[in-house]
Parts: sequence; C-alpha cells; structure tokens
Amino acid sequence: MADTHPPAASHHQSRRGLISLIVVNAVLLLVLVSSLASPYVQAQLGRRSNFLMVAGEGERTATNIVWILESRNGELITIDWADAGQGMNAKAHRNVQRDIAAILKARR
Repeated sequence: MADTHPPAASHHQSRRGLISLIVVNAVLLLVLVSSLASPYVQAQLGRRSNFLMVAGEGERTATNIVWILESRNGELITIDWADAGQGMNAKAHRNVQRDIAAILKARR
C-alpha cells in the first residue's frame, strides 16, 4: 500500500507558505479598507498657472467638490457637478487675501 502522507519537511513548507499567503492577504485587505474609508484629495498647480485646484469629497454630500484658488488675487471658490451632468455649480466664494488681512488687523 502506498503512503499518502507527505513528508514532514514538505508539510512544514506548505503550512509556512499558507501562513505567508494569509498575512499578505490580510495586509492587502487592511490597505483596501483604509483607502476606501479615507477621503480622496488630489491637488494640481501648473508651472505657468495662477490657479491651484484641489479635488475631493464633500463632507455632507456624496458628490465630488473642486476648490479653486486664483493665486494672484486670492479668490477661492468651490464647485460641484450639477444634477444629470448639466455642468458645474459654484457653491461658495471667498477672498482669502481679504480674510488674511482682517485676521492680521484684528491681532494688532
């Protein structure tokens, strides 16, 4: 009758390989869950551009928002996509330079 049990060294190697595979999968699952749970933000500033654009998720809405800062005059606006793909909507507007000047003036 033939022996159907693998040698002890082969059994130990396959068990070690299985444990390594489980650890790698656990790490990949952790990375996937953490990347899905964290907000996604991406920024862009061109070399010759005066605009800084940051795209990310809004706090209260399921839509994506883009923050656009015009660096020459400090104008900041946020926009999001209109329903049914009808374009973009301006959501908010601030003059950052004016806000900074007001803060500095209040500290004097």
